[in-house]
Amino acid sequence: MPPKLLVKSTKLYCILHVPCGQRQAPGNSHSGYEAWKDDEIVEMNQKLFCLVLDSAAGKRRIGMRSRGHGNSRAVETFMDFRPNEKGQGFSHCSLDVSNFPVGSYRIKWHSCLVDSQDSYWSLLPFNSGPVFFVIKPRVG
Repeated sequence: MPPKLLVKSTKLYCILHVPCGQRQAPGNSHSGYEAWKDDEIVEMNQKLFCLVLDSAAGKRRIGMRSRGHGNSRAVETFMDFRPNEKGQGFSHCSLDVSNFPVGSYRIKWHSCLVDSQDSYWSLLPFNSGPVFFVIKPRVG
């Protein structure tokens, strides 16, 4: 977090989402907001907002889960951390993509912060997320 930010963040949250079957096209290097559809941003923000509310109510849902979307599947994970006085922090998560077919996939993500007044701030991503590859394991 920028040190001169007027808002004092008390907790940061992030959701990572990878749909199975929605492979990244070769050479597709869109970056920033243009690469996202508005409904995807809204849906991920709604999930993140529900996570923040559950966390505030003492219901912990941080962690990985898989969910179905018709014939396709997706994996998503949530993470959170409390920033230190410099606005830095650390969290970890994993995405189980072991059932994904061979191909390249873009990780979609969205984050937010809760400030010292318990206000929710949605943080739009500046990039469209990293791409990872699922490859066939070598035999022998």
